[in-house]
Amino acid sequence: MTSLRLLSIHFQYSTKIRFEQISRLISQLGLQMLELTSSPSDGGDEEFPLNSMAGPLKVLNMTTRFNATNWLRNHRSFLYILENLLALELRIFDIELTNENLNLLAFTCKNLQKFTLLHTSFEEIKDFALAPQLKELRLYSCMGLTTKNLKQILGEGHQIVSFISSLTSYKGALEDFQMSDTLEFISIDTLDDRALRFISTNPQTIISLATKSLEMKVDEIKSLPLENCKNLHTLVLQNRCYVDLDVLFKLKHLHTLTTWIPTFGWYFIAALLRIPSLRHLHLIDNWQHCSRGPFVGFKTGVTCLKLENFYEHCSDFFLDLVDQNLQMELIVLLPNYATLNSLRILLNHEKFPTYLKAIEFCGYTLDCADLRRDFDAATQHCKDLYEDFGNTSNRIVLRRSK
Repeated sequence: MTSLRLLSIHFQYSTKIRFEQISRLISQLGLQMLELTSSPSDGGDEEFPLNSMAGPLKVLNMTTRFNATNWLRNHRSFLYILENLLALELRIFDIELTNENLNLLAFTCKNLQKFTLLHTSFEEIKDFALAPQLKELRLYSCMGLTTKNLKQILGEGHQIVSFISSLTSYKGALEDFQMSDTLEFISIDTLDDRALRFISTNPQTIISLATKSLEMKVDEIKSLPLENCKNLHTLVLQNRCYVDLDVLFKLKHLHTLTTWIPTFGWYFIAALLRIPSLRHLHLIDNWQHCSRGPFVGFKTGVTCLKLENFYEHCSDFFLDLVDQNLQMELIVLLPNYATLNSLRILLNHEKFPTYLKAIEFCGYTLDCADLRRDFDAATQHCKDLYEDFGNTSNRIVLRRSK
């Protein structure tokens, strides 16, 4: 197997693999990518021989306990294979990640460009060390970090281009600081609006912003200086929150927008579809209170339009919009499985795009010709599978076949 480049090992219910065996696999097979879904076993008390040459491994995804004994006896012997890594993803459990181990990782992985930590708890980190070549850092569901660590990550002195923080908490008040001028993308979903205010004053960054609380009021959102975020890429607003159109049109790089639709309805929707840079638009609940669309579909740059719930009186405009824009994918999110009637209404609508050969319904791809020939028979397997297993993908998707 000298041509093998990627190996994924799942051993949750089988004999555990040891660090020594992993090292030999990488060396003997010349692996470039390795995925381990469970933590390697500690092995014996003796260290296995060190290899003085860096291995060929470029991408490593693994789960590990990362405790002191493991690190000193096994990981240290394992370090040589990390030297050429370009991407590293770790899930650390049963132990907190220490300052010492974080520093050792940063020192060892000299060529690392992408680093991801999942479900990891940190000991008190005085200085969040990063590999010298690191460009992308992602933290998912991590605990124990402080706003001081956030400042260390985003501040000057690093080459970070992209930072994504999901479900990760930071203790302490966030003070003003100068962000690194290399930053191009930031997404932090757990900061309050005061922190968003601060981040938005760094106009050189491409920022992804999401409102943290469902209770965040329209006035609070409108008071954010979003017009300073000239490179804002993604904006996600919760229920009953929206931003004025004049502000949205100033965001020349706005690519993805999730927003509630205020009472002025259709004209607001039409204006959103005309934002030049916008490609993904998600309209969340309450827009259905609009009356029937007062105009027909038109050309738009939006390639993915997602609607919360299905309302028959809105079908004319949105189906006409899809027909006018062959590149558009229309996704209708459905509240429950009792939606076969919604599918039937769409299919039989006079403006249903004739070029569509198939339609995705609740995760199943259905042939439009079969649906027209015998709707009940064509959807029977959907009903059967749902009754047996349930389905969390309650949606209808219209897209042109490639």
